Amino acid sequence: MDNTARMLDPQTQPQQAPKKQQKTAPVVQPQPSKHVAFSPLERVLVCTIAIAVTTIAILCLFAQFGLSGARRTYQNTQTKISQTATQIDTYQQSVSELTASSRLTAFAKAHGLTVVNGSIKQAVK
Repeated sequence: MDNTARMLDPQTQPQQAPKKQQKTAPVVQPQPSKHVAFSPLERVLVCTIAIAVTTIAILCLFAQFGLSGARRTYQNTQTKISQTATQIDTYQQSVSELTASSRLTAFAKAHGLTVVNGSIKQAVK
């Protein structure tokens, strides 16, 4: 045998070790989702919560309507108070003008009378 590469007989080639096949995990097909039924307790809870939410919403609406009515009544009352205060001021000004000493003196002179200041009585608050 010399140093050259030896020639192998193609029929006598050494057999390769059998390859181990890797087992792949079977692919699980997702099944269509099934409808999960509510238990009776869950149905009662859902209905109770729905009724509670609806009741709270209705109560909030009634509270808003009541509040707006009260606000309107308050504004009307404030307007009436303001009008009454203005009217009282007007009446007080009229009383002051009618009871002024210069007016009384002018009225007395116009009718040929004399004014005696001691005889004039004024109501004082």
